Formats: sequence, C-alpha cells, structure tokens
Amino acid sequence: AEPIAPEAPETAAEPDEVQTWVQFGEEAYAAGRIIEPVADNALYYYGKALEQAPVHLEALAGMDRVVRHLVSGSESAIFQGDWPEARAFAEQLRTLRPEDDRALELLERINRFEQLENLMARADRQIAAVRLTEPRDDNALDTYRRILAIDPGNSIAAQGINSIVQRLLGVAQSAALAGESDRANRYIARVKSIDPAAPGLAEAEQVVGQWSEMVSNQHLQDQLEAASAALEAGHLSAPDEPNALALFNQVLNLDPSSDAARQGKRLVVQALIERAWSEIRAGRFGSAEQTLENARSAGAESFSLVELEDEIEYQQALSNARQGNFDRFFTIAELDVRRQEVPQYPRSGRGDG
Repeated sequence: AEPIAPEAPETAAEPDEVQTWVQFGEEAYAAGRIIEPVADNALYYYGKALEQAPVHLEALAGMDRVVRHLVSGSESAIFQGDWPEARAFAEQLRTLRPEDDRALELLERINRFEQLENLMARADRQIAAVRLTEPRDDNALDTYRRILAIDPGNSIAAQGINSIVQRLLGVAQSAALAGESDRANRYIARVKSIDPAAPGLAEAEQVVGQWSEMVSNQHLQDQLEAASAALEAGHLSAPDEPNALALFNQVLNLDPSSDAARQGKRLVVQALIERAWSEIRAGRFGSAEQTLENARSAGAESFSLVELEDEIEYQQALSNARQGNFDRFFTIAELDVRRQEVPQYPRSGRGDG
C-alpha cells in the first residue's frame, strides 16, 4: 500500500488566493492608493498576502515599497514643516515595523525640528517687541540659548545672539553720545556678560569713554537723548514717529559738524541691517525688503545691501520650494543622479511607473 500524504493545514492559503492579494496590492500601489483608503490600499493587500504566506517574495517586496513610501512621506513633510503629517507617516511606519530604527529616528527629528521652529518663532516675537535680555523669563537671549542647547551648531541662533549684542552696543554708544554715561556703561556691562570677546565691544567702550558729557548745547543734548531713546525702543525710521533717524538728522541740521549725530546715524543703519536679517529668519520677506529700502535711504553701504538682497531672494525661493512653487521646471539633462532604483511595474505589464 502506498503511504498516505499528510493533509495540508487548514490555515494554509491556496497559491492563487495569495497571488490575488498581491495583484490587488500591485494595482493599488500603481494607482497611488498606498496607505489609504481603509481596506483598499497596497499596505492592506500586501498585509493580507503575508498573513497567509509570510515569506512570499512579491508580497515582501511590495511591503518594502510601502515602507519606503512612509519614510519618503515623512521626510517630505519634514522639509515642508508639516509636523502632524510627518509624525503620522512615522507613527504608521513604527506600527508596521516596530523593529525599524528609522521610525524612531524620524520621530526624534520631527520633535526636535518642531521644538526648534517654535523657539525660533518665540525669539522673533521677542526681538520684534525689543525684549532682548529682559524680562527674565521672556527674552530673546534666553530663547536663543535654549536653541543652541538643543542644536549647538544652529547658525541662526548664533547670529541672533550676535545681533542682540550689536544692538546693545549700538544703544550704549547712542546713550554715550547723548551724555548718558551711566546708562551707556550698564549696556556695556551687559554685553560683557553675554560675550566678553564680542566684535565691536572695544570700540564701543572707547566711544562711551570719549563722548560722555561732551555735549554742551542743551537743546542738542535733548535731541540726542530723544534719538537715543528711539533707537533703544526700535523706532529706527519712518513710518515710526518719532524715529531715531529723523532725530539724528535734526541734530545735523542744527549742527552739521556733530560727530555724535553722524555716529548715531551709523548706529541706525546698523540696526536696520540687523532688523532685516531678523525678518528674513522669521520668513517675513516683504518686511525685510522694506527694511532694506529704509537702510538704503539711510545710507547703508552697498555690499551690505547686496548681501541682504541675495539672502532674501534665496530664502524666498526656498520657502516657495517647500510649498511646491518653483520659478521654472528643470530638464532631465540639468539634474544630477543622486540615487537609482529599478522601477517596480504593475503585474498587468503596462509601461506606466
């Protein structure tokens, strides 16, 4: 008698049934239904196939494509700053592949970038409100330091702290030119506590030492004090009224030889340049362009203006790219290959990819 072959387990799927699930998955993937809608997407169909045949090569390959789609989707959302979307892709990847380190790495990056973005926005609001180093729990200096604690190489935060230092030095010099030596020295001391090696610190100290109590005309001193107060408050030029630029110009109309007023105008220009950079970092490109024009009218040097114009153009293009808007489309010949993969076509044999 011939031996009786063992019966197949009742849970074993017929090959045709598994292949049908795979076929559904391929068609859904080709149609762009990769993870949605529910129960009619490639992820669902490949999963059904693998439930019945865990080592089915085509189903495993399909699932790998779905994983790449989730990683790519999360990366793209990160680039666009869409944190909920990026997190949704990464969480789905973690559910699908708990052992895949990429999911945790993506989530860590998302949380870090979102926190940095929120801190950057907070710093920009504080700069706009002239909360540079005060009050204690709500100032731009502390916020930039928190950013650097998370991301030590963050150039925007480093530039932000330098901008604060330069603004404080400008206010110190302006106060000295107005004969307010005590206030000027307080700002110098504050700068030293932030960065003892700050560029321009030595020059500012020299100005404070030379100009204190040198203005004898009371009316001119009143004008210089008003200009200094406007500069400290961030009222640099029109349309603000009163503004530091107009007040320094009034002093020059009364005394064309006033070195104090000329130095004050230079401080206004410097503050306008710093403001434009801050507005660029905050993505306020229209405001940055207007501030640049104000700096031009105030007599800013051309190299500073050209540098700002280039940065506004670059950051505007980058912002547009994140939103999918481009100045032009590029031909294949203009692009460099960064990665090559063999396309996976639907089983139907169509030449669409």
